[in-house]
Amino acid sequence: MDPLRLLPCVSLNFYIRCNDCEDEETCNLRPIMMRVRDANLAVYEATTLLMLTEIEAQLTQYGTGLSAPAAEAIRLVMNT
Repeated sequence: MDPLRLLPCVSLNFYIRCNDCEDEETCNLRPIMMRVRDANLAVYEATTLLMLTEIEAQLTQYGTGLSAPAAEAIRLVMNT
């Protein structure tokens, strides 16, 4: 599974046409989801392990300040 895939038709590496799609060229949702995918990718590409380490240190020192899923995601990345 492609973690950046918000709709199967916007995946860069695992493209699948949406089951209910009549025409990708006229789809109103696809261009928006492509922009969301690209924005997510830009954040991921700009995030370094050092940044994650600093966030983990802040979580440990000051408490989360983040939603539980966000804090857990950071902990999972740091423990792999």
